[in-house]
Amino acid sequence: MGVSGIDHFSINVISMEESVYFYEKVLGLEKLHSVDMGDHTLQYFNLGGGVMLELIKYHYDSGNAAFFPDTKGIYRHIALKVENINDFFENLKKLDVKITRQLDFCEKLNFHNILLKDPNGVEIELLERKK
Repeated sequence: MGVSGIDHFSINVISMEESVYFYEKVLGLEKLHSVDMGDHTLQYFNLGGGVMLELIKYHYDSGNAAFFPDTKGIYRHIALKVENINDFFENLKKLDVKITRQLDFCEKLNFHNILLKDPNGVEIELLERKK
């Protein structure tokens, strides 16, 4: 008995179209299946290793959450591994993505990283570990 791994990670989206574009075209994730649940729609993306990203779009308005990086007791970000982070960073700048932390090297954690926001205001960390 116990946890054996991560199945999926969910984001409640403001716009499914903008979110699908961001995760498929900007980040390059593989788009998987979509499921109509009646009052909401689910769109899945492959994160690798059997883990999926699940975008949820409710068909009614329930307001938007406010997020601040130092807010306690809430989700902070998901960190996605990338290859060639320098090239990835240059492409993000061309696509006018909201970057909240420029490409940097975190010596204590031994990786290069970028922080950005998706179209819903969800923080994403992209990182490449030093070999």
